[in-house]
Amino acid sequence: EKIPFFLISFFLSLSCIFIYRSESAGHSYVNGIFIASYLILFYIYKLLLPLNLSAIYPYPEGFPEKVPLLYIFSLPLIIVLIILIFFISRYSRKITFGSLFFFITLIPVLQIIQVRGPSIAYDRFTYIPSIGINYIIAEGFNYLYYRKMKYSMSVRLGLSVLLIVIIMFFSFQSWQRCYIWKDSIT
Repeated sequence: EKIPFFLISFFLSLSCIFIYRSESAGHSYVNGIFIASYLILFYIYKLLLPLNLSAIYPYPEGFPEKVPLLYIFSLPLIIVLIILIFFISRYSRKITFGSLFFFITLIPVLQIIQVRGPSIAYDRFTYIPSIGINYIIAEGFNYLYYRKMKYSMSVRLGLSVLLIVIIMFFSFQSWQRCYIWKDSIT
């Protein structure tokens, strides 16, 4: 019963890609891979440390003819991250699940096939993918709290305080963003 909706979504997505693709000449698939690797690290960074958030993250100057070194060096870091996740997956399938959830749900917005808009990245694109990273973090806290440190009350108390500080930090950051989005001008 849902197949027609998926087909409509698929064809609308393809038409959007072809319309915007024709407007962004000069972008190669190699550049797309560099952009995708940079965006993965960018979104992880902004998820873990949401500072200097912006409505628009502009394309680098001279793009697409000139790709910044930061984008190029992101690819080896992503490869190392994937290898690390592969080795860790032998010990915990939860990390594999969280990582795959993050990567798979982020693939449509990584601009491997560039659909050029005013910004290279958008914070809202990580709403659903962040579930995967937050799942890994929650499982890590759970593992440390209940399994590794079950006999050490001071360590458990320290983890609880750390969790409260993290929640307060993210709550404060969310509260501060409300002032920026209060009207069209700000």
